[in-house]
Amino acid sequence: MRWIGVIDVNAAVLGIHHRELTLELGPSLDVFAVPLCADTWCQREHGLAPAVHLGAMLFPAPESRLGGRGTVHTAYIPGIAWSGISISIAVEGVYRF
Repeated sequence: MRWIGVIDVNAAVLGIHHRELTLELGPSLDVFAVPLCADTWCQREHGLAPAVHLGAMLFPAPESRLGGRGTVHTAYIPGIAWSGISISIAVEGVYRF
C-alpha cells in the first residue's frame, strides 16, 4: 500500500460552553506516516507533527437533543525530502442523551 498515508491525531482540547454553543480549541502532537513517491522510487516519511484543533458544537435550543458539530484539524508535517500541511475537516450530527 505505497500510496496510503496515516495521521494519528492526539489533541488536548479546552472547551467554552455558552448556551447552545460549545467551542473547543487546543494544540496537538500528531504521529504521521505518509508516502513520498517520484518517477523512479518511493519512500515513506514518518515522525511527529505539531498541529492545532478547532471545533464547534451547536444545539438549536437548550432542550434540543439533536445538534451539529464541525471540527478542523491542521498539522504541519516536517519531512526530509518535503514538508507540507495536512488539513482535515469533519461535520457530524450529534444526539445527546
